[in-house]
Amino acid sequence: MVVGPTSSGKTMLIKDILLQRDLMFKHPPRKVVFVYTAHQPFMSEDKYAFIDFTPTLPDIDAFDPNEHSILILDDILHNCGLASQEHNSNYVHSKSLF
Repeated sequence: MVVGPTSSGKTMLIKDILLQRDLMFKHPPRKVVFVYTAHQPFMSEDKYAFIDFTPTLPDIDAFDPNEHSILILDDILHNCGLASQEHNSNYVHSKSLF
């Protein structure tokens, strides 16, 4: 799990790890699914053609349990029904309440 504040480089780190997947993993993933809320320019680059970019969560049956896979959930908090919690957290931070 990679967690950090906005613009801290989480997506950049994941992109770098995926580009080096043959070195980073003993058994490199055969399938990489990247779920996003906003399309980003890098998603159209040829070097990321091995990644399945999708704005929706895939069905669990889309993954073969006998293959190594990676599922990346990039900023999909709003799609998980937790938006109000995030809003409250951001409000507290912006008002310096703690």
